[in-house]
Amino acid sequence: MSYFRRFVENFANYSAILSPATAKTAPGVVQWSEEMLDAFHSLKVKVSSSVDLYIPVSHDSFVLYTNASGVRGRVCSICLQR
Repeated sequence: MSYFRRFVENFANYSAILSPATAKTAPGVVQWSEEMLDAFHSLKVKVSSSVDLYIPVSHDSFVLYTNASGVRGRVCSICLQR
């Protein structure tokens, strides 16, 4: 998720709430609090609704990541270029 830090305003506030659940010291079963659910849903909305479209620079290399996760009609692709 840290990749999205630069695209989501106040990302650190949301991720700080969720980080303890993903720590190595966390128990195998995470007890979701209302605050954690709100942070998760807010991040999900912000990450999935923000679309920035740019034309890649043709003389630079780039990587295309795709995911067709089995959900009918939904495909995600991300083109990364440095």
